[in-house]
Amino acid sequence: MRILNQRIESAYPELEEEAGAIYALPTMSAEGALAKIELGLAVQGPFDWRDHALELVEEGLKDLRDMIGLERGDDISAHDEVGGF
Repeated sequence: MRILNQRIESAYPELEEEAGAIYALPTMSAEGALAKIELGLAVQGPFDWRDHALELVEEGLKDLRDMIGLERGDDISAHDEVGGF
């Protein structure tokens, strides 16, 4: 288990670097926005937000909202918006 954990830990820097590069790419479609959200969640570690994970999720959500014409007021949290999931 320790060896597996070491391999996983050693892969995080490369994963974070690649996530940062993807974050910098413009979103061209709703599918691309969704992919950023899914990647951000996949990059997310079990404890604290990994570098670029939160940014990918936020960017993907913003782009997806823009593409489908959904606006959200700054005073409404995402939690409240979807009925307090």
